[in-house]
Amino acid sequence: MKSIKKIGILLFGIILATNVSLTALAADTSGVEEIGKIYEIRPSQEGEFLGQNGNRAKVQINNEIKKDSRNVMKAKGYTIKVTNTYTLNDYSPLTEYVANRVSKTNLPTVSCNQSAGITVGASVTSTVGVSAEVVNASVGYTVTGSVTMTAGQSYTFPVPYGYKGRIVMRFSQQTSSFDVMDGNKKVGSGSCKGRPKNSYVDLQRVSLW
Repeated sequence: MKSIKKIGILLFGIILATNVSLTALAADTSGVEEIGKIYEIRPSQEGEFLGQNGNRAKVQINNEIKKDSRNVMKAKGYTIKVTNTYTLNDYSPLTEYVANRVSKTNLPTVSCNQSAGITVGASVTSTVGVSAEVVNASVGYTVTGSVTMTAGQSYTFPVPYGYKGRIVMRFSQQTSSFDVMDGNKKVGSGSCKGRPKNSYVDLQRVSLW
């Protein structure tokens, strides 16, 4: 009888552990991937955004060179072979969320002023020393400096009933991965992002239920 009780307790523990694991796994399938303060927009999220015509951001290009700690010197004779290039659509919050759990008619609003903004840098990361100049010449876009994007004017958005909303800056960056080559031999790998472009102010809304 005691053996049967022990087996029952063991089976219950296995089932409980499995449920906890499945719950944790489900939590990892979020539609938003955090990258510092920047968030990658996945296709399933596009419905969260309410793009407005004319909401273009004010842009200032900063030409200072931002280097990865492993990318400090030009390695003579090294070239790069681009293995993949795509456009990454990102956003960064300009305000906190405002939630509307109460009213369907008297809608709360979320606002930002003209100076609200962010600075996003281009970058190169490599496992061996290869210069930004070499990367620039191969990928066809600028991988140094940064861009400061500000709203340029004040914005106020109504938050629909059943949603929380916040104002964000949306932008895109050309992104590439590459191999570092010494002649025909691969000696390292890396990735890079260009200066952000196509920036504009937008409302992000997320369902409360």
